[in-house]
Amino acid sequence: MDISIFDTSAILSRHLIEHVILRVWSGCFIKFENGTIQARITEDTAHFEELYEMTHSCFNAHKKTNDTCEECFSEYTELNDLYIKVQEGYGTELCLDIVDTVSI
Repeated sequence: MDISIFDTSAILSRHLIEHVILRVWSGCFIKFENGTIQARITEDTAHFEELYEMTHSCFNAHKKTNDTCEECFSEYTELNDLYIKVQEGYGTELCLDIVDTVSI
């Protein structure tokens, strides 16, 4: 079998891209022991998205007043506590969607 350098390069590129994608988003989706990923988000990711929406809605509801910090404190604190928990739990495999959301 004659494998050209281009075929080898394409195979390596595909493997590298697949590895990067799995590493970046593996914390977002349910992962089985054999390494396969199910196309459903983890409970932590779903809970984070829910808390983010609640916090974001609170901020929007109070953005024209001076009481945003006071009114949204509990939502923000709960969101922040969850972020710290998932960051510690997932380490370098923390869902990139969560990292991006926090960085906004």
